[in-house]
Amino acid sequence: MAYLKKPAIFVPLFDTTESHQLENAKFLAKYGLCVFTSEKNIYDNLVTTIIKILENNNRLQFLGNRIHKLAKPLAREYIFKVICYPK
Repeated sequence: MAYLKKPAIFVPLFDTTESHQLENAKFLAKYGLCVFTSEKNIYDNLVTTIIKILENNNRLQFLGNRIHKLAKPLAREYIFKVICYPK
């Protein structure tokens, strides 16, 4: 999705150990790499979040461009080399 410049919406699970999913989502959102919403009332929150992003073309492009910077188009080849040909 990052390679295609598609924005990410995270819905972290709040009952996980030490709230790591929430902390990860907050970190990524802080740097404009995603938006996140609560799993409570997930339907309403998710629909509202999607509509807000789609209605704001600048925000849509901003999120897509930011996440694209993390894209690793050759990740599959790199992982294969690391696993099959360790140093």
